[in-house]
Amino acid sequence: MGRRRLPPVKLYEEARVLDVERQDTFLAAQARAADARERAERTRAARAQARAEALEAAAASFVPVVQPQPLRRGAVRQARAPYLAQLDAVLDHLAVPLAPLSERERAALAELLRRRLDEALAAAYPWYPHPDSAAPKARRQPEAQPSDWRTWDWD
Repeated sequence: MGRRRLPPVKLYEEARVLDVERQDTFLAAQARAADARERAERTRAARAQARAEALEAAAASFVPVVQPQPLRRGAVRQARAPYLAQLDAVLDHLAVPLAPLSERERAALAELLRRRLDEALAAAYPWYPHPDSAAPKARRQPEAQPSDWRTWDWD
């Protein structure tokens, strides 16, 4: 196949370009284009806001039922594991009325559902970390590290 030949580029004199840019028709067209961009941005933002509200409303309709089990303190994964299959089923069920869900929206809905489950688990288990609490505390490092032996006081 041959290369497609493009028409030659017309280069205009700068004075001619400045003259056209001062004409009312050009300024009116430029203003209409700016208005169209602003309208498109506003409708895009409104659509995104409505979609986010729909996702939050769908996630709010999920009420997880947690049955506390005898678990050792801090067994977060073991506490969450029995409910993950139900969480996936609820995600699939809630995705149907929201019709075409993008991967990002599906991940956001999954995160909202996981948050609801974590809130329910935090209510059921006193040791379960609440999603609104601060990040998990970093473990305290021991005072001496094996790599510090040069700086140790040997006396």
